[in-house]
Amino acid sequence: MAVIALSNIPSFMHIILQGSRRYDCLTQRMKAAALSGHAGAQVAVCGMDAVGARLAIWWDGNQTFFEGVVCWFDPVSTEHCLAYDDGELGLHKLWQHDERVRVLNEPKQWPQEADDARARLRAGHAKLQERKAQQKEASGTHYPLQFKTGVLAMCFQLCHANEVL
Repeated sequence: MAVIALSNIPSFMHIILQGSRRYDCLTQRMKAAALSGHAGAQVAVCGMDAVGARLAIWWDGNQTFFEGVVCWFDPVSTEHCLAYDDGELGLHKLWQHDERVRVLNEPKQWPQEADDARARLRAGHAKLQERKAQQKEASGTHYPLQFKTGVLAMCFQLCHANEVL
């Protein structure tokens, strides 16, 4: 399990909503959790620099860990988008006390893994577009997709708006 030195954490928090009480509260809670040793919080405080981190996230419903790679960070909600090995995407507040997170690679490896993570996000977006087209063709109308693909669309929109992809 990788341990992240808190002295290496970038000061990315000034990007958006500087001075906002909600934002300050979330980042303070995130930093406090990181200082207490919470592995997910130590990744979360890295913000966008955590893209490429390989993590295992505990899913209570399945009673198991699922592995994936961080592919995006939303500084407003402090959520990271994870591209799972099975092709699904999920948004997580990694720093929350009820998130069980294992860090599977060293922080120095994250930049090399970042391109793969973004490629997974693009592949997920293509998959979403294909599903939308099939759904529209089959029914003649467009109905919202289920939660997992909605998360995928939101992650992609955030990345595209910030010209990450």
